[in-house]
Amino acid sequence: NYNEARFLKNVDAALNRIRTILDNTRAPRIAKDVAHSYDDKYGLAEFLTNTSEASLLNALEAINCDKKTLQQMKNWSDSKRSITLRFQSTEKCDFNRKEEKKVESASQNVTEVKTVGIKLATITEKVVTKVRDYFWDFEVAYQLIAFPGNTPEENVVILSNTGKYEIKTSTETTPRKKIKVLDNLDLNFSWLLANMDNDLNTNFHIDRNEKSCHTPRRNKAIDSAFDFYHRWNNWANSVRNYFKQQLFPIQTGHGLDLSVANGGGIFVPAVPLLEQTDEAESSLVLPIGDINLFLEEQKRALTQKKADLAKVFPDSGLITSFGATIVVALEHSFDICQYFADGVDFIEAMLREQLISAIGKEIGSPDFAEYMVFHNRKLFRDEFSPQQFCYAVRRPDHYPEGVVSVSCGDNAIYTTARRMNGGPGMRFAINAATDICVHGEQIIHTWVNHCFSNEVMASLKLQARARQFSSFILVIGTIISADEFTPEHAVLIQNKDDVLIPLLLEQIPTPKAFRDAIESLSPEQQDFAKAFRQMQLDSSLFGVCVIQIKPQLERLLDLPEDSLTKEIKLTQDLMELFIEYQIPSDLLSFEGDENVSRAQKLDFVKQQVSIMQEMIATAKKKEIEEAKKEALMSVAENVTYAQFNSPPPPSMMMGYACAPPPPSFGGGGYGGYGAPLSSAMAYACAPPPAPGGYGGPPPPPSCYSAPAPPPPAPSACAPPPPAAPSAPAQVNTTPSEAAPVEIKKEIQVDTGNEVQEGTDAHDITKIPNILNNNIDKLDEDAALHSTIIKPSTPWERKFQKSLLSSPSEETLNKTKLESEKNKAFDLLDGLTRSGALDIFDSTFHVLIATTHCFDKTLINTVVQENVNPIEKVERSMLIVTSTIHEEAPADLIKEEHIARVSAASPNLFA
Repeated sequence: NYNEARFLKNVDAALNRIRTILDNTRAPRIAKDVAHSYDDKYGLAEFLTNTSEASLLNALEAINCDKKTLQQMKNWSDSKRSITLRFQSTEKCDFNRKEEKKVESASQNVTEVKTVGIKLATITEKVVTKVRDYFWDFEVAYQLIAFPGNTPEENVVILSNTGKYEIKTSTETTPRKKIKVLDNLDLNFSWLLANMDNDLNTNFHIDRNEKSCHTPRRNKAIDSAFDFYHRWNNWANSVRNYFKQQLFPIQTGHGLDLSVANGGGIFVPAVPLLEQTDEAESSLVLPIGDINLFLEEQKRALTQKKADLAKVFPDSGLITSFGATIVVALEHSFDICQYFADGVDFIEAMLREQLISAIGKEIGSPDFAEYMVFHNRKLFRDEFSPQQFCYAVRRPDHYPEGVVSVSCGDNAIYTTARRMNGGPGMRFAINAATDICVHGEQIIHTWVNHCFSNEVMASLKLQARARQFSSFILVIGTIISADEFTPEHAVLIQNKDDVLIPLLLEQIPTPKAFRDAIESLSPEQQDFAKAFRQMQLDSSLFGVCVIQIKPQLERLLDLPEDSLTKEIKLTQDLMELFIEYQIPSDLLSFEGDENVSRAQKLDFVKQQVSIMQEMIATAKKKEIEEAKKEALMSVAENVTYAQFNSPPPPSMMMGYACAPPPPSFGGGGYGGYGAPLSSAMAYACAPPPAPGGYGGPPPPPSCYSAPAPPPPAPSACAPPPPAAPSAPAQVNTTPSEAAPVEIKKEIQVDTGNEVQEGTDAHDITKIPNILNNNIDKLDEDAALHSTIIKPSTPWERKFQKSLLSSPSEETLNKTKLESEKNKAFDLLDGLTRSGALDIFDSTFHVLIATTHCFDKTLINTVVQENVNPIEKVERSMLIVTSTIHEEAPADLIKEEHIARVSAASPNLFA
């Protein structure tokens, strides 16, 4: 791993040594401190690799890999055979002898024998231990060989040595295995030999024109070098550990300073240096002559180290100067590998630093998204330029009822939109028995998202807001055919409601990835995968249907256009009757002469609404009274009075006698209250409207005191009762007979162009397959994924209970969402007369999402892959936009960008 502090420390140490090697007029510096070109970075990467190779050969030479041996390996390599370095070791441990000896203890016990004060004798006692020692002859033989292919018997020996040591133990158990053969430690040495010429000089080179060559750090040649040095490092570490952790510890009591056997302090010439020259065209990389001087300094340091080891370590035994030299050379090779890796990674770090410095900050995915908005605004023609998905819910020349938008974070997403009019309409079921059909503008939106590695998928939210005294219905789901829509959720948005709906994104594999994945499957397995993928593609059509309520109410009640625009209370009451009480619209719609004024038609509907409200209020009052009577009877039955057989008090008897019988709920009439009532009786039984209601001013007081009042006279704005026999026929016309006339009139107004029957010009379900084919054909990087949008839970709703109350918030879980859906569908059922009346004031949004995925982060995409992500996302935008609009890419963009785009994405213009 690249560590900048370690790297700079090593460079400083190397520069101090280099100043003693070169003339004092020379001043090479670290590459970032010298103004240079991009090609100089390639030269620097080649300099580091060649120098590292030569340094590694010097380390091998220190352990007896001479030029003759190296030439033999080079000859094998030229014959297209792989070359292997193998370290072998064999250990033997044989019993030699057993020795016994007596060892007296250091302490003794002295006893004096006396009699009558006279010393007679002294007795001395000691502990004597018999010790047996066992001696073993330990011998090790190790060697490093090189051989071609799989023929180890055809080898050359690079180094070979034996060591002996006598091991002493106190038991007869052998301290080591009698014979132990170390597992072969092999290294494929072919790469280094392949990058040498016949004179054994290194000749590593990076092919700039190779397709896999992205940057000086990211190319096939450098990757191969990294792979070799990584394998060398692991192999050398295994050999070094054998000496330091297995062989050397066997020899005890040697008194040798093992810390001297390390590779530190030996000069490593592989450092990324450049030097400014007077010649403008010349390379800034240090010349070959300087490299040779550096390599000579490395050899001198290795030779000096070997001499120091010879002074410390003996020539025999297990720990020898030869073994220590092997350890030092291998540890020095670790430093060479580390210098190479740090130097090449430094080039990439320098590119990153320069890019960030040029921009002024380190940018991420949000910055890139902001730029693409700016870029697309300059790229596309005005009619095809992406716009924010934020649409007002409104009728032409009317104030908006609300807003519907899809946002990512705090901003609405930018989509390319195509408006389609004159379609067959879209049907969907609101219950098992009822399908409704909505007509109006259809807008196809395409959204091209981008996703860099280690990033969470974008989180979308569908937001619907209604203004005060405004309302509309929002239905979301998936389109399954040219004229059929499967609703998943529906909600009524009204009176400053603000609903946030989370949307989940699910990527589909690219066409190439899918094709590669099923290539080796059986025909049956492929058919299953293809069928499932087709379902995924069809599910990528996310539909949002916005239905305006007031225009549909006017059509439902046979009122002129704009009649309810200012009738706020009437609109709210109508919605309440449809949603809460499911009153049939036939009881509220206008019936009479179509030629009467708008005010008269409105008054007729208002009076019908008042009648329904009074009937509902009466029914509620009766239910309350009935509940009170039931509670009173329950209390009376449980009362215990003193005289069990005495009759109840007269007052209680009178209470029962005076109570009216409970109303019957089994009869007909509006809502099933009592016996069927005629229209005249309904008017007669209903109390007069309260002041300020829909029925105009109250009648004179005598109207209330008359014992048998006639039906109240119609309001001055109400239409007179029909006199001609033809009028009832017009009034009694059924909705199914009236609907076709109305639909025909509205279609002529909304479409503006004619579509022949039987054509599929509006078959939106064909778009996913067409888009999938275009992606397969035009997306060279196989990075553009079709994406499914699904509504998630829970939803959030902000609402205001009343005009003066503070805003409140609530969370809509699955149970509440089902209730909201039923509420919206009940209203739709009433607005359409259970599907008999089509809806024309609606907007149908179809959102098709795609995601361009990058394998790395934004900065790494530019620095490591040498890829301009702007051009990649630009190409994806053109693929999707040209598919939706059915236009050639050249017709979508402005004239001044055609040459640049065609050079970056020539397949789009083929």
